[in-house]
Formats: sequence, C-alpha cells, structure tokens
Amino acid sequence: KDVNDNIWVVNPYSEHNNNPIAIKNLNQWFHIHYDNEDGYIPQEIAFDNNNNVWISYKFSDTIDNVDEYSSGGIKMVEINQLQDEGDDVWHTSWLDHLDGENIWTITMSKDHYGNQILWVMTDLGILGYLVDIDYTHSGNIITDFVQLSDDYFFQGLSYQEGCKLRIDNQNNVWITTKTDGLRVIQSNGQLLDNNMGIVNVNEYGILSNNIYDVIFDDFGYVYIATEMGVSILETSFNKNLS
Repeated sequence: KDVNDNIWVVNPYSEHNNNPIAIKNLNQWFHIHYDNEDGYIPQEIAFDNNNNVWISYKFSDTIDNVDEYSSGGIKMVEINQLQDEGDDVWHTSWLDHLDGENIWTITMSKDHYGNQILWVMTDLGILGYLVDIDYTHSGNIITDFVQLSDDYFFQGLSYQEGCKLRIDNQNNVWITTKTDGLRVIQSNGQLLDNNMGIVNVNEYGILSNNIYDVIFDDFGYVYIATEMGVSILETSFNKNLS
C-alpha cells in the first residue's frame, strides 16, 4: 500500500502489454507501462518521500540469448496521474553499475537526520545509498546517491528470489535469507555489537533458518515467518522508543 491506500502489485512476465506494475485504486485497476522491452521481471517496489516508485528487477536474457529479457538493476518512475498511463516519467540510467545484476528486493528507510536511504539486495550482498532528491523550478528531478559502505553488507550469504529487506519501527533493516536466518543493520548503517544482529536457530532459537518474511508490531515484537512456522522475537524496537 502507498500513503493513499492504493494497492501496488509487481507483475512479472507481462509480455502481451508490458505492464510490469498493476495498481488498484478504489475499485479500478491501472497499470504502469514501460516502453522498452527489457524489464519483464520486476521483483519488488519501494516508495520515496515524494511517492516516486522504485522498482527492482531480476536479470534474464531471452531464450535465444540474443537480447535482454529483463535488464536487472533498478528503475525509478515518477507517477503523475494514475488514470493516464502516458504521463509517467521513467528514470533508467541511475545506479547503472547495478545494470545486469539481480536485485531481489529493495526498500527505503531514514537515518536519524531524516535522510532517505535506499537499501538493495544483490547476489553478492546488501548495499545502502543515501538518496538526495531535489526538483528544479521546471519540475525536473535531480538525484544524488552516496553509497554508505565501500563494500557489501553481509557478504557470503545466499541471496535469491524470495529473500526480503524489511524496515522496523526504528528504521533498522532486517534481511531474510533461505538458509542463514536473518541479519540486522542499524538505521545509521552500522552493525549491532556482539553478533546481536545475527538472528538464526543457534543464536535465538527461531524455528528455522529458512525465512519467508518478517513483520513488526508497534511494541517491538518481530514476527518471523519460517519454513517451520512463526517465531516471535521480542526487541526494544518499538514505535515510541524511550
């Protein structure tokens, strides 16, 4: 859901009309149309403070290996009127070093100063970017990216389709994996001390290290959907942290 309670759905393999994103507004369905035929496998979306839509993509060639079926990387689209599919503005050349990469999931968070951070999951690990968005008098968008770390967070784990990045009430980043449990990055881009940010069977006694998703309530409880059922972890990351 976005701030206006619209429902957004990623729509992979939409070859007939190339509508990679579907939106339900009240009782009507609308679509985002992408003109180029190289973005057929969107994975997840995130919204920034201006309600622009960031889309992560899986990389794939066509069956004959002649063209790119899905270019991977990240695209951003400025949505104007949902009812008008022709007035969207696509930005496809940002973070172009991620082109050709599988981007399994993305999300947006904020640091203690209110700066936006774009978090990205690749095959190699997690990347975070401070994102500064500004607009000219004519309405053109200007965006600057600063990578938080010179290297990937949590390299060496297995990242694949279905893994997630999720943000808790204190803007910490939770990373789900299929074989290694969860990992946590603090809102300032630092890791928790003494391996506290490694949430797995051995460290916390959760039911399984195969994690499907994670969600947070307002009181600091973390609900972890695992292969073996739901584990509940009590944390201090409540909505109104004293």
